[in-house]
Amino acid sequence: MKLILTIILFLILPYTLADAKKPQPRLILTIIPTNPTVNSIVPLGTVIAKAVASWSNGASFTGTIGFVSPYSNDNDFFTLVGNNIVTNNDISMLGGTIQFITLQATQ
Repeated sequence: MKLILTIILFLILPYTLADAKKPQPRLILTIIPTNPTVNSIVPLGTVIAKAVASWSNGASFTGTIGFVSPYSNDNDFFTLVGNNIVTNNDISMLGGTIQFITLQATQ
């Protein structure tokens, strides 16, 4: 059976009132592939997708990416290893389901 992982993204940007007059660069969090599908019988540590954060103006992203509410890491079924979203538990019982995680990029 296939498992579909849906990723919800949150971005936190530094912002001050003085910055309101100039166009603000946007922090972009991209998941590759966008809507990953994986077989439910995979080894622990299998890479499901990659999270890539970047700035719309081309500036380097030097912040962090992590799990946050409401779905976080789906009850510890997934974890981040570097920027890779990987399986962190046996997901065989999740076959035929859609799982949700929530990621946030913070700079």
